[in-house]
Amino acid sequence: MLVWLRLLVTFIRSCFREPINSSEKIVNNSISMGFRIWPTECEYALVNQARYLTFMEASRLDLMRRTGHFFLLLKNGWSSAIGTQHISYKRPLKRFQKFEVTSQIIYWDKKWFYFEHRFLRNGKLMAYALVKTIVVSNKSYISPKMVFHARNLQLLSIEKPQSVTKFEELEKTMTVHNRQMMNSENLTN
Repeated sequence: MLVWLRLLVTFIRSCFREPINSSEKIVNNSISMGFRIWPTECEYALVNQARYLTFMEASRLDLMRRTGHFFLLLKNGWSSAIGTQHISYKRPLKRFQKFEVTSQIIYWDKKWFYFEHRFLRNGKLMAYALVKTIVVSNKSYISPKMVFHARNLQLLSIEKPQSVTKFEELEKTMTVHNRQMMNSENLTN
């Protein structure tokens, strides 16, 4: 399915799903969306890895629409951008298979929102991802506290999951490695 068509269908479907209008519901509930793999989303018989990111984006769109954050961003001229994402593929998804993506905001700090995505087929984990996103204006970033305040929601204090701590450690390790690689390349040129 074409990416924009999938996002449009997701947006329309989200209009008929239950709103998520409290901080407690945002923190304590995951949302699930069902999908099917179409032939255009496959390399040979298996789904293209880039399509997993599209399914995650569609799921985040559903979550943002249902929490009211989508229209809040539009109204204020804000955007949501991905800072880092990590995905682990456990089992392949194949053409025509049905599966679901469960998504949840699992943590936020002074700057970032952290989403967890699980790809499930018949109760089996197919892939797992963590995504770090930020809300930005044309001048700077918008803190989660400001986003919740703009929605008249209380910003709850939540404990940082170990998965987020490990995710941040991996991100720091990769940043250091990339800087070292860039410095060594500059020395050889």
